Amino acid sequence: MLLNIGETLAFLRKEKKITQQELADFVGVTKASVSKWENGQSYPDITLLPLLAAYFDQTIDELLNYQPQLTTHEIQRIYHSLQGDVKKAPAETLVRFRNLVKRYYSCYPFLIQMSLFLLNHGDQLPYEEKNGYQSEAQQLLDHVIRQSQDPRIVAEAEKLLGYISLITGENERVLALLGEWPPVEMPAAPLIAAAYQQQDPVKATAVMQSAIYQELAIMMSFLTNYLQILGPDPVKTKATVQRGEQLAMQFELASLNPINYLNFLAAAIVSQALVGNKSELTRLLQQFITLLETTPFPTALHGDAYFDQIEGWLEEQASGNQYPRETTLVKQDFLTIIEFPMLQVYQADAEVGPLLKTLSAMKGM
Repeated sequence: MLLNIGETLAFLRKEKKITQQELADFVGVTKASVSKWENGQSYPDITLLPLLAAYFDQTIDELLNYQPQLTTHEIQRIYHSLQGDVKKAPAETLVRFRNLVKRYYSCYPFLIQMSLFLLNHGDQLPYEEKNGYQSEAQQLLDHVIRQSQDPRIVAEAEKLLGYISLITGENERVLALLGEWPPVEMPAAPLIAAAYQQQDPVKATAVMQSAIYQELAIMMSFLTNYLQILGPDPVKTKATVQRGEQLAMQFELASLNPINYLNFLAAAIVSQALVGNKSELTRLLQQFITLLETTPFPTALHGDAYFDQIEGWLEEQASGNQYPRETTLVKQDFLTIIEFPMLQVYQADAEVGPLLKTLSAMKGM
């Protein structure tokens, strides 16, 4: 049970904003001793445990860092609970969040999900200094990358860390973490499905459905991101919007994954405004409004008549069938599209203006 005490001491010391020397002075040991504790080279004498626990306002069990690993379903339950509470009681949710992080500081899949929670709900938590919650998420991910021995967990943490680096303007760190080009990937799903095909054909079908469902969402996200970097390029904008809409229509994305499609439509609207294509802007705004009005919020990830075997896969994901950000908040995010300068110039337009007013009215609902 003592194996993780050094990790806990390092975390608590940094949280308390004290140096190794200050902690050493308090308990009457050398700075080198504290350093060895934190690095796992030695353990504090058992007689020091009550003093250390009192100093950090912890129980001895908490200090010893007895941390059971959470199951996927337990992580889902905690995430959804925090997600449900954050709007009603943000300060209490933050305290609970930090206590959970302390308790499960060695459960790396959990820490990744908690980083995701901060990134998606930091705007709902009590105000801290600029980038405060991003910095907190970054520290959790750095810890996961340093400590985890699972390459898949490390890769997931690196991608999230790359995202944080991007939004904080650290572009070089993004490239250092993720490389200069996307890696060539060999999909595992066909191999897994082939392995199941003889012994469990139903599972083989579920594996391929889950892979197609996931790749569909990724492809739409790629097209969304592509629209955002195209700039004033009317030819590529038109082609990208057409291809995205055709893909969405074939897979009935408006009902299958409305958040994914709304993201695409929002990017398409801004792109058409940027290139000055008013007829396309009007058409896309009408589609955007209709989908916002017909989508039941809150909403969750789900299958349909075509994707009728994906529920088991969704249940096994760390976030379950829930989106990372609570979807009523996502809806309000979509409505901020009216604040884009390239759309505001259309406020007085006879066709576009009323559509923008409709979105503005929805924002207050």
